[in-house]
Amino acid sequence: MWTQPKLTGEGRVRVGHSMTAGDKPGEIWVLGGTMGAATVLDVQILNIETESWTTPLLDGAPPEARSRHTSNKFAEFIYIFGGGDNKKLFNDVWALDFTRRIWSPITTTGTPPSPRWGHTATLVDHRLFIFG
Repeated sequence: MWTQPKLTGEGRVRVGHSMTAGDKPGEIWVLGGTMGAATVLDVQILNIETESWTTPLLDGAPPEARSRHTSNKFAEFIYIFGGGDNKKLFNDVWALDFTRRIWSPITTTGTPPSPRWGHTATLVDHRLFIFG
């Protein structure tokens, strides 16, 4: 049976965001998206055990605001790829360190995928496969 929990805190209404399991049990990290006419890259955490929203304090220069990107958890990081802001598309990779709560750009080798949004990304072992 479906039920709607009574959440505390303030979850922001958005579309085009990504959601990724957190580093602690019961945490779901929500990243970016579009709120009304604005594209954002804020981060919120939904704790499904305590039924509460929080906004973590993060360090480091964050990536540009984006929507329709992908996020994948690997070890103590969330990796985001691509997305767009209605003016341009991205093909960059960023990591958000759960432990230190800091953003870092990732320098990759080889030929990167073309800029895109609305794609999917699947992590298999140590490789991130981009589709679409």
